Amino acid sequence: MIRIVRKLLILIVILATILVATLYVVGKTDKTISRVDIVSNDGLSYISKQSLIDNLAKDGSKEWFDVNVNEIEHSLYNIKGVDYALVKKIWPSTIVIYLFDHKPVAYWNNSEILLDNMELIKPEVFSYNGDLPHIQSDNPESRDYIFDTYQNLEKIATSKDESILEIIYKGNQFQLVLSGGMNVMLGSSKLGAKLKEFFANFKKVRNYESVKYFDMRYTDGFTVKYS
Repeated sequence: MIRIVRKLLILIVILATILVATLYVVGKTDKTISRVDIVSNDGLSYISKQSLIDNLAKDGSKEWFDVNVNEIEHSLYNIKGVDYALVKKIWPSTIVIYLFDHKPVAYWNNSEILLDNMELIKPEVFSYNGDLPHIQSDNPESRDYIFDTYQNLEKIATSKDESILEIIYKGNQFQLVLSGGMNVMLGSSKLGAKLKEFFANFKKVRNYESVKYFDMRYTDGFTVKYS
């Protein structure tokens, strides 16, 4: 009986020691957020990491244990262009944000960016190393159609060692600026056929390098205007 009591006392002492040690470690642990890490896909093009960190830092008085990751995730999804967000708490005082954004596919007019989900955003910052076409249009409701048209015409241009730098869509009329500096007016129908006709014939035009624009909107043939 005495032996059993002695074992129980030893067990109680061990558990009490573990509890005291745990409370000591927790007491020494930083209770507020001391670090925010952001993990993203290929870097963020138009979302400022520092801005996200600063926003969390504003709540620096909140204890790490009280941070609600679901609330943070909800606020991240309210940022335009965010595709996926996941927030984790890493003991003892770190917040890790996994953030994936939609990729930019084109400049839209002079101040907006078109994303791969066809969302238009007006970012405060924009850092992107790739080349993007420039779309000029006062009809944002048609952006899916405009970008789809760009992709189809770009395939034709690429097959001719050219690319589309700018596509202009106004009044249901398409106009292109090519990487070679040529301006091509295509109109509203049979766009692919007209662009192919342009590539098949533009070098036959006298001093074609000096042409201001090629007007391909005719049923048969085309006209040119010199600078």
